[in-house]
Amino acid sequence: MNEYSFYAYDHHGRLKMSAGMWLCLLDLLHPYLIIVMSIANIRDRMGLINLVYPEQWWLALSAVAALPAIAFFIAWVKWQKQQEGIFLTLWRNGKLVLLLSSCLYLTLLSLSWYTYYGSFSLVLQTVFAIILVIYLLLSQRVKDVLNQPMQALDP
Repeated sequence: MNEYSFYAYDHHGRLKMSAGMWLCLLDLLHPYLIIVMSIANIRDRMGLINLVYPEQWWLALSAVAALPAIAFFIAWVKWQKQQEGIFLTLWRNGKLVLLLSSCLYLTLLSLSWYTYYGSFSLVLQTVFAIILVIYLLLSQRVKDVLNQPMQALDP
């Protein structure tokens, strides 16, 4: 494992997820964040959804594409507390789970190119999704975080 700075580790001595991993997760979970923010908007609940997704069914497809990322996030929460079970398996295979969600998202973006060709936001989303996949494939920090040895945590 590479040597990282003191601040890269949590109080249990485990390597924390990097800012790049958090940005990847945030990008993959954006449909759910938009849903939560639109629910919180009392005046115009559909305004934000209509701003980001011209067709509401694109929101549903984006939410389905983000389901593996939701599973990874739940695995991260559970991994902090328990050392066995399905959540540990999801955590250990987190790179594949995030890549699956990214590829589903890229597939959805490629389908939307036929409908909304030339949209500036679509171009930005596609470029960012490609950068996300490249980061997940090449980052040593992602490998180190997901493959670090487990140890029993103090109560």
